[in-house]
Amino acid sequence: MMTPREKALAAAEARAAQQVGAGGTLKIIGDAATINVNDDYKLWTGGSQDGALELVLKGGGISTINVTDYMQLRGTLDVSLDPSFVLPTTNTDYDLLVSAKPDRRGTFDTVTLPNETDWSLTYVDGEAGKDIVRLTYVPVPESSTLAITSFTLVGVDTYEVMLEGDALTAYKFDSSSTLVFPGTQVGSLQEGTIPVGTINVAEDEVTTTVDGLATVKMVLTGSANFVRAETAP
Repeated sequence: MMTPREKALAAAEARAAQQVGAGGTLKIIGDAATINVNDDYKLWTGGSQDGALELVLKGGGISTINVTDYMQLRGTLDVSLDPSFVLPTTNTDYDLLVSAKPDRRGTFDTVTLPNETDWSLTYVDGEAGKDIVRLTYVPVPESSTLAITSFTLVGVDTYEVMLEGDALTAYKFDSSSTLVFPGTQVGSLQEGTIPVGTINVAEDEVTTTVDGLATVKMVLTGSANFVRAETAP
């Protein structure tokens, strides 16, 4: 339950949130709270200056501005992350503004997000009878460091090669007597313990497991010293 002081602060925030214009800035450092605006919400441009809404995501998430009427948007939206905020590991939506009346007017003139690779902003009109300004986080999978972790002679001209890379990904092997390979995409190099050369075509590609691991035995003949693994075309 909110204390009287907390209620007063929330009411003050709601009044401030109702209208921001003529260069004014509303900054909300959110922690999964809700700010209710019992009227329409206007972020507008006055004179030569833009109104601005600054939202900061904290450990608990974002504070949502709920509007009982419609929202009119112009000016600037700036979204940033507090050091306490932990990035989610799955696709996650954050509703920044929600209006009960599906009659949104305008969009933000300028939008600044933490980055434009993982974060995006959409205007969702008429969802369950409401208009929503929604922030979405879609984590971009990080590529594992491709590495040949083991290169072992196990028989006559036969080598066992162990590789670590991305999960369920096909990698193609090549060999050369020098470090100069055709093409430019060098993923990983392993120097042979003795000169090795051409890889048997049937053994020059392998697909990793869900853990990103793979082991392949290959016959190499000729005189080449280096084996390379790269993402299969």
